[in-house]
Amino acid sequence: MQYALSSERLKAHDDTARSAVVIDNDNFVTTGFDRTVKIWTRKSQDSLEFLPSFILVGHSGAVFCCCYILPNQSYPNGAIASGSSKGEIIVWDVKTGQILATLAGHQAAVSAICYTVSNNRIVSGSWDGSIRVWENHQTLQEIKQHSSAVQCLIPLPEANSFASTSSDGSICVFKDGQTMSVMKGHQQPVRSLILLNGRQFVSVGNDGIMIVWNEHGQVDRMTNVSSLLVYTIAAINQSTVATAGEDRMISIWSLSDFSKLQSLSQPSPINCIKRFPNGDILSVSDDGGYRIWTTDASRTAKAEDIVAYDERLTNRVVSGIVLKDLPGEEVLAIPGTKDGEIKVIRVGVIPCAYKWSEATRKWDLIGEVLQNAEEPSDVPGVPPGTIQKQVLNGKEYDIVFPVELDGGVRYQLGLNADENAYQVAQDFIYANNLDQNYLITIANFINERKEDFEKIKALRSASKADREEIMTNPEAARQAFESLSQPLPTAQPQQPSPTTFQQPPPAQPLPTPQQTQPSSQPQVTPSAAGMLNVTPNSNGLPRVFTKPDLYITKVPNSLKGGNLGKMFEMITKENATVSERWKLTESELKSVEAMLNSVARAPQLEYLQISTEQFHICTRKMLFWPAAQLFPCLDLLRIILVSNSVIQRFTNNPGDLSRLLIICQTRGLHPSANFRNRVFSLQLLANLCGSRLSFPFVYALCDELLSCCESEVRNDKDIMRMSVSNILFNLVAGAQLFNQPLDPYFQRIGSILMDCVRAAPKHDQSLVTSLSALVLICRIPAGKTAIIDLDYGHLKTLLTSQNENVMKTTAVFCYEMK
Repeated sequence: MQYALSSERLKAHDDTARSAVVIDNDNFVTTGFDRTVKIWTRKSQDSLEFLPSFILVGHSGAVFCCCYILPNQSYPNGAIASGSSKGEIIVWDVKTGQILATLAGHQAAVSAICYTVSNNRIVSGSWDGSIRVWENHQTLQEIKQHSSAVQCLIPLPEANSFASTSSDGSICVFKDGQTMSVMKGHQQPVRSLILLNGRQFVSVGNDGIMIVWNEHGQVDRMTNVSSLLVYTIAAINQSTVATAGEDRMISIWSLSDFSKLQSLSQPSPINCIKRFPNGDILSVSDDGGYRIWTTDASRTAKAEDIVAYDERLTNRVVSGIVLKDLPGEEVLAIPGTKDGEIKVIRVGVIPCAYKWSEATRKWDLIGEVLQNAEEPSDVPGVPPGTIQKQVLNGKEYDIVFPVELDGGVRYQLGLNADENAYQVAQDFIYANNLDQNYLITIANFINERKEDFEKIKALRSASKADREEIMTNPEAARQAFESLSQPLPTAQPQQPSPTTFQQPPPAQPLPTPQQTQPSSQPQVTPSAAGMLNVTPNSNGLPRVFTKPDLYITKVPNSLKGGNLGKMFEMITKENATVSERWKLTESELKSVEAMLNSVARAPQLEYLQISTEQFHICTRKMLFWPAAQLFPCLDLLRIILVSNSVIQRFTNNPGDLSRLLIICQTRGLHPSANFRNRVFSLQLLANLCGSRLSFPFVYALCDELLSCCESEVRNDKDIMRMSVSNILFNLVAGAQLFNQPLDPYFQRIGSILMDCVRAAPKHDQSLVTSLSALVLICRIPAGKTAIIDLDYGHLKTLLTSQNENVMKTTAVFCYEMK
């Protein structure tokens, strides 16, 4: 008998329903992105309806996974263990709903969990690739076998054994905490795994492939089960399995010949399927709902409910196309008439565009025809081309679309066409606690979707006849769908580029106060002045035979000066002009004032402490001020970033740090930036050079920094000259202090510093700072050879300067260059 719908609950969760586990025929558990775990119980013995007996609230993030623990000595009532995006695991009592324990240890999202009955241990896996074995709610062992996110964990019949799958494409078997075997056959993340007959693994993954493995851990046979991502597999019996995923279908397969026995369509991607002891199938999906399917006539939904369900699926209008009017997959058996011909067909309940390739003589999937925001308005009185707003988390957006990350989790992202892609991407990363290296990938994808939106908007303005032409005219279809129906890419973290910032190396102990003495200039400590023995070198450089009695520190400067009272006045003034969304409240202004008072009273800014509220006011409100009003925020951050604890806060919150660096780059270092933003961005970045934690982020901006300095080196404003010379000195000093190579940049830095030397007045402190940076460079062999733009006459003049610091620093440089 075929499966049919038994029951459905459209909003089991307020957001995506992510995982599920069956307790028995009358009870099951679901988890969701709404941070809840729900236990569902059959309403009555003969009822098809399930009601929530417990809504378990306690997780601080989306709940990605769960497992059921049978009653035992440790858990007399039975328990549920669930893991969240915040890295926490909570163990709940099934009968009371109480929290029995919270397990902390994972540094990234908990993406998989299981329970090994033989030794009463919880096993959990994380996005960082680690697996933890827990005993008595404490970490017994951490296993680091996988190089990418752990996707699935299942217990094995053999004592103390379990298996895992990962985004690195591997399946591993563990016993007593040791890796027993590693199986590789998938080319993409392995999303789900089952064990049949106690000895045969079957796996599915993002590659759309199902693999049956033999007892020796080798690929026995495989088949393609979907052209889209496959997320989950469940055993129906020892020879039949069900798979599901992005194609919105539960597919029933015979393992003997890989024939598809049945397809069960659903309205949204399916994240997890489980089998009840009575043979029914439970599925949970992106729409937050669950559905139960059965082969038992007594548990089948009413005929009218099944008809209504089917009509709801087939009457969907997607991108102006009525789904039921599309041909099925059978038309792909008919060859195309020319290369590039487009066909739009219905695959289950999904409209997909295919393109004919003469080279391969087959139809290639272009991608799913996207829905929702692209729908034409059917509201009377609303003109064609109007795109109805989509609602996500209570807010309206022009576009709402899924983003799939390599950790295997999909998110919904809302976008308005007039928003900045990088800001939207950064907010999305922060809101979902994601790896900062996803920034460029997500921003690029957002920009692509914005382009699609504009094209679709234009398409929707066409007449109904023009839209219908897409259905019959291959060329019209090609133009319409080739750009609009690209498959959703799986985002991978990108390595640092001028606009992406990677996590720094593991934190090292901060320099002691003796190492970072406060200073506003390179520290020079002359003793007796002494006489300089100077003669011209053969190449024109003044030769200094006697080493000058002068020590030039390698510790980056701290730029601390500023009129704090004036700064608060400017913050108050500019706050009055910004939009309501980013405007500081009266209490927030008072908090900023208290922070400035703390700065004024602090004997050493390196040990300044600020509150979380004060930190967030700066990073999550003021940093979003328009460019013209931004400078007092940059000035404030420039001062508090002298503090080791503030730098620690930024590096502990990479989203905030990356946002700050992007702001400095786009509104400070960019040629179009205003003068004050450029000055304070250079000074802020100079202060970030003083910490091992933050220097790698500044180092990633070398090209932008040097371009900015090259354009401002001859600026006649004292504050700009000082800003340029200080950032260059700190960049060189920080690179030497924290072992970062500057070889590719020495020639540019040397040239800029020599321009600084030529442009600065002979008494200017920026002159000493620039010469000191040149000294540090020429003490490195590769640096000395890169300094080629020397002005010998000017250096000779400086050796006779009446300013002792200028004279001695010049002498040290000439001595080192000899």
